[in-house]
Amino acid sequence: MGGAFDWLSSFIETFSKVFPRIIHVLETHQAVCFRRGKHSKLLPGIHWYWPVWSIVVSQPVKRQTINLWMQTLMTKDGETVIASETVVYEIADVEKALVETFDIVDTINDLAQVSVKEIIQSMTLFEIQSEPGDVDKRLTRSVRSELHPFGIKVIRAFMDNLSTATVLRNVQEQGSKVL
Repeated sequence: MGGAFDWLSSFIETFSKVFPRIIHVLETHQAVCFRRGKHSKLLPGIHWYWPVWSIVVSQPVKRQTINLWMQTLMTKDGETVIASETVVYEIADVEKALVETFDIVDTINDLAQVSVKEIIQSMTLFEIQSEPGDVDKRLTRSVRSELHPFGIKVIRAFMDNLSTATVLRNVQEQGSKVL
């Protein structure tokens, strides 16, 4: 059984949405105010908004780092490698980042993983091992061009782990009996 004054709490919560609220956007963040089907950027500082028709989303925009998951890939010459990378980035356009993507981190992960895959598959193991600086430059360019349309500025992308791997297969013959 609910409390005798649950209705009062609900009434106060609903009524409070009518009055403007204040939000403090930190110096390391920017925000976007979504209002009646439109949006506008809020820079660091104090801002007022009307919660009845506005939603404010704050986002860190300063330098950030993502360490991506390891992938098992095959090089151009058929060698199997395990690779992982790190992406250093900042949000250059908070409006694009919040409006053009649902989840910024997932977008970075997905597009950066594809870039690693494409680069590894286009090179031989010898080329990758003998030119690690070139691989990192190609990776930075690729990830940068993929994320630019989403307002994300890639400062640097680099391979932080590259190991050769041996793939073991369990081959089982079906329908044959060993006597």
